[in-house]
Amino acid sequence: DSEAESRWDVRLPWSTVVRDAVHEMMGARDDPASLGHALSVLSGGDSALLFECAAVISTEGCAPQIVHADTVPSEAGAVLHTAFVALQDISAHQGPTRFLPHTHNCLRLHGELEREHERGTPESDLLEG
Repeated sequence: DSEAESRWDVRLPWSTVVRDAVHEMMGARDDPASLGHALSVLSGGDSALLFECAAVISTEGCAPQIVHADTVPSEAGAVLHTAFVALQDISAHQGPTRFLPHTHNCLRLHGELEREHERGTPESDLLEG
């Protein structure tokens, strides 16, 4: 499987280096342009837990990450907020992660995506439709 040989999702240990990098990435809570402020507003305060801290590493020339959902939509609202922070400039030949805006809370789209994956529909066909 070329995906297994060209992309790694690595959970990071909560070391001093990682903790310092996350704090820097979050920025000042009182800065409305900071990631920390945005996550605080989205989660309704400062009591949300960091569930996972990971790095996605891909080799040059690998295919983009497959289209998938990180969560299942819920009538209760968002249960997870994800932030991707590129640590270098990314181009198409590096297998970037694609984002499909406004699909996070659409039950119909999530169901269709699941059915298409079960059918084995090629990734390129999913993005064209």
